[in-house]
Amino acid sequence: MRKNLLKTLVLAIAAAVSIAGLALARGWTNEPGGTAARQEEKRFSGRIARKQAKLKAGVSVVTIELNGVREADVINLRPGPEGQLDVRVGGLLRDAAGSVIGAESIPDSTIKLTAETVSFTRPDTHAVLVLDAVVPTPVQTCVVVDGEVVLASSISEPLSIIGRRISRGHQNLGEAFMLGGLPSNVRRPDKPVKVSDGVMFVPFEKLQILKSTMVSGEASRLRAMLSIDESGRVMSVKPLAEQPPSGFEEEIRQWEFAPYLIEGRATKVITIYARDN
Repeated sequence: MRKNLLKTLVLAIAAAVSIAGLALARGWTNEPGGTAARQEEKRFSGRIARKQAKLKAGVSVVTIELNGVREADVINLRPGPEGQLDVRVGGLLRDAAGSVIGAESIPDSTIKLTAETVSFTRPDTHAVLVLDAVVPTPVQTCVVVDGEVVLASSISEPLSIIGRRISRGHQNLGEAFMLGGLPSNVRRPDKPVKVSDGVMFVPFEKLQILKSTMVSGEASRLRAMLSIDESGRVMSVKPLAEQPPSGFEEEIRQWEFAPYLIEGRATKVITIYARDN
């Protein structure tokens, strides 16, 4: 068993080093608007599909329809400037050991973009696909995966969707590519991550609930982003699913959590509550 654990650790480290090297070589770790990033985008324009569009005035909902995506694919959503949609898709190729060995060309035709709808149909490829969408903060974003609504909310913080699970997203395309390049068995969606000074993104199951109330309603799927202060009180509740039950936010606000400690000091927390009936 010790040998198997050691082997898994070695593979994870090798994969991370391989991905980091590839990301640096491609310039993926730069912000999309930076000079180096623009040069790399031009250099690899034949490999990364990209579509951009301006929203019509008065549009309040943007629908992102995803067809045929697989469990390992990464959907990264980021807040962007008002009135602009920007969608990019890339494919990562792995060798038999799971290490990233290159990028696969993704045709622009896989993305169809209108003033209020993004439609993506996955091409028949063994590559892990990473879709990065920059959407305007004020509008509602509705993500539909193979006909199922997975998320319905405005995007004020980066969010990622992997296998229909919503988690913290990434600030740029490079970070999203690095996550997509990791083998599924060494990804850490359950790992707390620093969002900013004094704020951590912590998976809900890592938090200790001191007080909770029954969440009423008949909705089969509930999703919400919670902001929790240093004392464990819920400061804000942001629904991430369509039509949450009446009173849902007020009920969650009554919950209390044990303070989340980092090196003995309480910190603010962002987490995502999910319920599936």
